[in-house]
Amino acid sequence: MSSAVVEEKFHGELSDSARDSEDDSLLSNGDLPVPRRPSSTCQGIWSRVQTLTLYLTNIITLSVLLAVVLRPTRQVTDPSLDGVYSPAASSVEYYVHRFESAFYNRTAYMGTPSPELNDRWMGLSEYGLSKINDDQAKRLYEPTMSNLDNRSEHLVTLDVFHQLHCLFSIRKYFWPEYYPYDKKLNADGTEDKTTLDWLHWDHCIDSIRQSLMCSGDITPVVYHIDPRGHGIFPKLQGTHVCRKWDKIVEWAKEHDGSDSRFEFKEGDAELDLYRLDPQGYLEKGGSE
Repeated sequence: MSSAVVEEKFHGELSDSARDSEDDSLLSNGDLPVPRRPSSTCQGIWSRVQTLTLYLTNIITLSVLLAVVLRPTRQVTDPSLDGVYSPAASSVEYYVHRFESAFYNRTAYMGTPSPELNDRWMGLSEYGLSKINDDQAKRLYEPTMSNLDNRSEHLVTLDVFHQLHCLFSIRKYFWPEYYPYDKKLNADGTEDKTTLDWLHWDHCIDSIRQSLMCSGDITPVVYHIDPRGHGIFPKLQGTHVCRKWDKIVEWAKEHDGSDSRFEFKEGDAELDLYRLDPQGYLEKGGSE
C-alpha cells in the first residue's frame, strides 16, 4: 500500500472521530436531555382520552344538579294514611312548625269574642262538607250517603273539621253573653244539663279526647325557668312536625259539598227505604 493511500485513510478516520466527538459534546451540553417527539398515534389517543374525560365530568356535574333541582318534596311515611282510606291523603304534606306561646300572649284565636274573631273561628271549618266520586266512595272503610240531588256525589267530612267545629262550640259556652243558648233550670235552680246543647258539648269534649288520643302527638315538651322566677315550668311553644293546614283546606275547597241537599222530600228513594226498615237502613249506611 502506498503512503498516499495510508495518509488519506488516516485523515478520513480522524475526520469521523472529530464529528462523533462534536456530536457527543452537543448531546451532553448542560446535561439537558433531548426530548423525543411523540408519534402521531400517541397524540391522537391522548387527545381522545382528554375529550372523553371532559364529557364525563360535565355529564356527572349536570346529573347532580338536575337531581338536586328536581328532587321531590320529602314525604314522611305515615302509617295512618295506609290503614283506613282517605280521599284527601294526596293533600298531606309535612313541615316543622313551632307552636305559638298561648298563655301570657294571645294568638289570633284567643281573647274576647268579636266579629273578626268569630269569622276566624268559623273559617276553620268553612269547607267541612266534601263531595267525592263513585270510585273514591267505594274505597271508604265505611259506606256514606250521596247528595240527594246528585247520586254520583258522595258526602264526607274530614274529621279535623268536625273537631274544630266542636272546639268552637265549647268555646262559645264560656261566652254566653256573646253566644246565648237556651238555658233551662231544674226545680232547685240548677241548670238542666240534659238539654240538646249540653249533649252536644259533652259529645264534643269526648270526640276531641278520642282524636287527641288517636293522633298521640309524642313531641317532647321541654322545661324552662318560669319568666316570673317561680320555678321550672313546661315550655309549651315547642317545635312539632305538622301537616300543612293550607294543603288540607285546599283539598276541601276543591271538593266543597256545601250546596248538597240533606233534607228528605217525598219521592226520595232513601226516605222510602228508611220508612220500610229504619234500623236496617242505618246499619247499611245511614247516619247515627
